[in-house]
Amino acid sequence: MSLQELISQNIVMKFEGASLTQIKKRLNLAYAHLNNASEMFKKNPKNDMNKNLIIYKEVYDAMRIAAEAYLLSKGCKAVKEDHHKQTIKATADLMKEESLEKVFIRWDKMRKVRNTIDYDIDTTDVSNQSIEQSLKDAKNLLNKIEFNIEKKSSQAKLKLFPHTPRQT
Repeated sequence: MSLQELISQNIVMKFEGASLTQIKKRLNLAYAHLNNASEMFKKNPKNDMNKNLIIYKEVYDAMRIAAEAYLLSKGCKAVKEDHHKQTIKATADLMKEESLEKVFIRWDKMRKVRNTIDYDIDTTDVSNQSIEQSLKDAKNLLNKIEFNIEKKSSQAKLKLFPHTPRQT
């Protein structure tokens, strides 16, 4: 779906007020969440379920914030209603050439699990295997988003928060 179609379907709205500096700040924040989640996961060998829930939410937030930066770089942002769901849909539609279909499907499942963690009385458990997959997905997504933003801004490097270098 094109950006115009996303706007006409009220999934995103035009927003052209974000500077490259602001977009970089959002992407840096996403990498900070991802780095924090990776470090917490390394220090959780006993599979503490409460820590797993926190780690999972950190990974989810890394992906969401990076996607918001990506949308800002395209001159739009998700509408307020169902903001997280619309962020995932819009990013998936605009990045369809990036071969990330499975990542977006798993990320939408993460959104549902995160909602259960945050809003339901009976929370779910998150396995180490789910966290490992989500970390891989997040690294892949953030790398692709960083590359796309750099390409659009025609800068060689964004000079972001220290993170694992992008695979090119």
